[in-house]
Amino acid sequence: METIGNLQIWVLFLIVLAVCAALWLRLRRRGREDSGEDREEAAREAAAARESDGIFEWMIPKELLKLLKVKSYSELEVGAQQYFSAVILDVNKADFSGVVHNKKTEEVFASINRMLGCVLPIIYGRGGMVDSFEGGGISALFPEAYEQALTAAVSVCEEINAIGDEEYATVAAGLTMGTVMIGVVGHEERMTILLLSEAKEFAGFLRSIGHRYYAKIVVAKDLLDSMGEGASRFNSRILGKIYIRSLGTTAVICDVFDGDKVEIRNKKRRTRIVFEKGVELFWDGRLAEARQHFVEVLKLDAADRAASFYLLRCDGCLNEEETWQEYMEIY
Repeated sequence: METIGNLQIWVLFLIVLAVCAALWLRLRRRGREDSGEDREEAAREAAAARESDGIFEWMIPKELLKLLKVKSYSELEVGAQQYFSAVILDVNKADFSGVVHNKKTEEVFASINRMLGCVLPIIYGRGGMVDSFEGGGISALFPEAYEQALTAAVSVCEEINAIGDEEYATVAAGLTMGTVMIGVVGHEERMTILLLSEAKEFAGFLRSIGHRYYAKIVVAKDLLDSMGEGASRFNSRILGKIYIRSLGTTAVICDVFDGDKVEIRNKKRRTRIVFEKGVELFWDGRLAEARQHFVEVLKLDAADRAASFYLLRCDGCLNEEETWQEYMEIY
């Protein structure tokens, strides 16, 4: 009887041991399954985050995140802000509003996208980033990349010239440098990155007066000066002065004519010294002498609108219709 009792105990022990082993194996299998599910969930979340960042990148360049010193779009929050120095490039048609009124909707957007298709690869290829799309053109930033910005402007004009379409004949560029403020504005439910800079508005102004001065690329001279020896790689001529009302100072502006068609470029090279001397004499108030220089320029290039513009200014002053100081451009 004692042997049977011991045998029953052993059998019971083995049954309990088998049950425990089965339970342990089941728990271990479930743990593995849970771990796999966790990994899959983490992978799905990472993929969703990458997809979300990719969608945001279409609208907000990832380079702007670096300027804000954040790593991902999910880290953006209202109030984040930074300052940095940059060259601002503004490219657009001089008569965009007129083009819009004279075309059908599909033609307007086809024209815009055709031009942007030429401009954007050049901007990105030179290390620039698009700040905004304005009308038919763009405003782009080149942080601390002065020479690259000007090279991009020249390449844009060359590309537009290669299209050979009169529709883009008035495309021009304005460049200047300055401090840019970047920050996140809005609300938790709707926010965006905003860039503010007096230099940005000034670049647009320079671009807008390019047609009057027979210039595809109008640049603030202090930008060229800041480039040092790099400025010697470009052909330019001084156009005159602009009074900046908000600062109470004047700025000298230049025509960088490397982006002009070859025949125009060659004429500007030949007349540059005479033209610049005429500009210097005009701003010194020596109007009769200045007039003679602009007449000489027009003998060599009758299409030079800048020389014609100054000639009219000289005549107006000599006829005492205006004083030469009143002809200064005001921004």
